[in-house]
Formats: sequence, structure tokens, C-alpha cells
Amino acid sequence: MFTQSYQTTEKLKQINTKEEFIKAVTGATNYEVIEEKLSANVEKFITEYTKEETRIKDENGTDEIGTTPGEIALTFYKLSLSNELVSDVILIDQPEDDISMKRIENYMIDYFNSIRDKKQIIFVTHNPLLVVNLDVDNVINVSKDRKNMISIQSGCIESSNMIDLLAYENPVFYTGF
Repeated sequence: MFTQSYQTTEKLKQINTKEEFIKAVTGATNYEVIEEKLSANVEKFITEYTKEETRIKDENGTDEIGTTPGEIALTFYKLSLSNELVSDVILIDQPEDDISMKRIENYMIDYFNSIRDKKQIIFVTHNPLLVVNLDVDNVINVSKDRKNMISIQSGCIESSNMIDLLAYENPVFYTGF
């Protein structure tokens, strides 16, 4: 609100003239605009100090994970899934939403792989790379043809029909590992 040389209470208390007051108010050039400038400065101050941001940092407080709902979910996966009190069966709908492929590769796959021997994880995804990179044990593919007929196929990821589905179609995968 005030110029650099009038940032302290003591300095503001020493203002005795209109000219000093004009010099103290940021952006003021004459006494006629001082009220307008003060209002603008107060508004800017309030806006700056009341803005809200959601940021999630990892447990050591140094690596900022992100601000999208998906990136915030990464923190949930890391902290909650490792908790022994969490159920032994975990269901997740589209865990890759709002998360970049880089973060999926660098974080999510590691989180899920770190608990795969302790908990049953079942998730729904449209991302075949997530299915392949997690090396899931069972894939259930649900797809719909042009006549809205639903087709369901299941099997291990290594079977030839699953490899074809992963490579060439855009199905919904229900996976478990």
C-alpha cells in the first residue's frame, strides 16, 4: 500500500504534510488521486493475501506434487495405501485422471507396486499403459460395439487377445493385481 521508504509504522507516523502523504502512497502522483490509489492498493493487498492455493508436498516437505485433483490423489495413494488400517481390497475408478504420464510413471506405478503383495487392488482405467506398466495379474475388458452390445473378455495380460485389446482398442479395463 505504501512505498518502500514508508513501510514501517514509525515512518508513517512521521507524515506531517500532504506532499509527504503523496510520496508515501504507492502510485499516487497528486492529492486528488490519493483516495483512488489507496483504495486500489488496499484491494490489491486484500486480493494478494486472501488468495487460496492448494498444494501438496511429499512427506519431507520439499517435493511439490501438484495442484490438480489427480496429483492430490497421488498423495492420498502414497499415504493411505501404505497404511495398514486401510482395507485389504482397494477399488479405484480411473486413478490416472488429471495426472500427467510422467507423474504416473514416476509416482503412481511405484505406489501401486509397493503394495501389490499386501493388498488386492482393483481399478477401472482407459489407459492401457497403466495396465501394462503395472503388470497386472488379471484384466477384464469391457467394450461396446456400434450397436451398443457389450462385450466382456478377461484373462491374463500375456494372452494374445488381451495384448491385441491393449494395443488396438480403447476399451475400459477392470484390472486386479
